[in-house]
Amino acid sequence: MPLLFGQLDTDRRITILEVGNARPDTVDFFSQFKCRIHFADLYAADLLSDPPEEISLRQLQKEFRTLFNFPTGTFLNLILFWDFLNYLDARLLKAFCSAIKPYLLHATRGHGFGMRNAATSLANQEYGIQDLETFKVTRRDSVQLPYFPLPQAKLQEGLSCFAIDRGMLLPDGRQEMLLSAKLR
Repeated sequence: MPLLFGQLDTDRRITILEVGNARPDTVDFFSQFKCRIHFADLYAADLLSDPPEEISLRQLQKEFRTLFNFPTGTFLNLILFWDFLNYLDARLLKAFCSAIKPYLLHATRGHGFGMRNAATSLANQEYGIQDLETFKVTRRDSVQLPYFPLPQAKLQEGLSCFAIDRGMLLPDGRQEMLLSAKLR
């Protein structure tokens, strides 16, 4: 997180997308910055728990944009993905990237966790930010969603809207990733 925030101009107002629930610790943490936080609990979306098979890519993009519910003119400086990208199969990942891309800037950054390989299990948990060096991790109350572990190279291939700038392997087999927008 210190590296991530070192890349953001926190003296100016920043716009953040948190793909999970509005957690009090995260809200408290961001209260020290001039910012606007959009909470979109994408984990609760039917697209993840029961993905429709007979739906076009364009319709999936529309579904994601509806879930974002951003006001006109919104551009994101930071996206907190947490484990979200692991819950997207190739088709959903492509639709998500297409849907989020209009809200990205060249300076948009992201943070998330990827899987090292298919043998790594994904805990059903949610995240908050306690301080610049500490996450607060708690068990998610909902049923574990199906997940699609992709090694970094495969994730990077499917993640057309972001590049993985840095990764750090964690003891549990996941990889913490710092991401930057890829708008070309």
